[in-house]
Amino acid sequence: MLAASGIVPSNTTTYTLTQLQTALKSQTGALPYLGCGFNGTVLQEVWYFHHVLGSEQFGHFKTVDSTTTSSCSTTAPIHYYERSAHSEREVRDEL
Repeated sequence: MLAASGIVPSNTTTYTLTQLQTALKSQTGALPYLGCGFNGTVLQEVWYFHHVLGSEQFGHFKTVDSTTTSSCSTTAPIHYYERSAHSEREVRDEL
């Protein structure tokens, strides 16, 4: 969704909170929660909220704005880093 607005992971480029929010809202119609770490300067998570009419499997989802204030900085640039070889770990069930 971010790439559709020219926002791509980068280890050098930064974005403003407004740029990130505008890009996501243009794709979903609602403002998601953006969670940042490192004093609000590193994007770590995005939460979407919906009202559901009917069951989860067969219902109608209406995207709604987050009521939680973003933990990302409103003034400092925000990093949306590229993945590295060590940024993910494999999780296995040992049965």
